[in-house]
Formats: sequence, structure tokens, C-alpha cells
Amino acid sequence: MNLIFKLKKSTQLRFIKFFYQHSNLLKMCREYDSIIIMLDFHFINYCILPFVLTQPKIISWSIGMRASYTLPYDVMRKKTFLDVVFGYILNKCSANIFYYNHPLKFWGEEIDHNKVFVAFNTVDVKLLNKITNNNKDSILFLGSLIKGKGLWDLG
Repeated sequence: MNLIFKLKKSTQLRFIKFFYQHSNLLKMCREYDSIIIMLDFHFINYCILPFVLTQPKIISWSIGMRASYTLPYDVMRKKTFLDVVFGYILNKCSANIFYYNHPLKFWGEEIDHNKVFVAFNTVDVKLLNKITNNNKDSILFLGSLIKGKGLWDLG
């Protein structure tokens, strides 16, 4: 199956390690039924979308918790202020796709487990159809088109 991607390159402002897309991102987002965002604090616009858009559906796709080279992936660690903000964004999203199910232990009852789906860092087409209710035909994915992300499996 051949998928057709519309590549829309946007300009970004960079401040230290943070990025802000100053193109008309909100207008572009309103053209789609669902938007999959990379939940990463470095991309300010993506983190704001669940708060400024009620339609379309905003779906986060991440490891499920904050982790980096300096902040180890440890579900037993104490939550920081930024973790609380991360959890708040997760709860504002229509759904959340985690790479692993381990972060559910980290969050406990602080996030809605009914809105969390595990996709092991690939696209599960049946799962995505469940999230979008099968009555829509367009999705906007904000991120890089790396083959390992499995975006070609959406077709």
C-alpha cells in the first residue's frame, strides 16, 4: 500500500533547547480529525495544543513519563513539579499512547488509565481505529517521518 504524505515544513524559533513553531499551527491542526503529538517539553506548541483545541482530538505519543540522559527512566522515582505538569497535559489529551506500560505504575491514579494505550513505539492500526472511532479519515502527525515510527502501517 502506498501512503501519501503531505509534508508541511514550518519555521521554528529556537531558544536554548526549546522550539516554538510560529507558523499557523492552530489553523493547520483544525484541518484534521485527530492530531498525534510528541509530548516533549522542548516543543512548546505541542504541549499547549490540548489546552487550546477541543476539536480535533489530541493524542499524545510518548514514553509515558519524563525521561532523558540526566533524568533516568525510573518508575519508582519521586515526582517533580515538571512531572506533575506532564501528568496534567496527559489528562488534557483525548488519549495517550505510551511506548511501554511501565509508566502506569509511576502515575498510579493521577492519570486516567482508560485513556492510555500501549503501542510499544510502533503504530497499532486497530488501536488507532479504536481511538478515532472509525468515522474519520484524516490524521495529522506532528513529528519526524522516521521509518521506525511505523507511520506507513497506518494505511
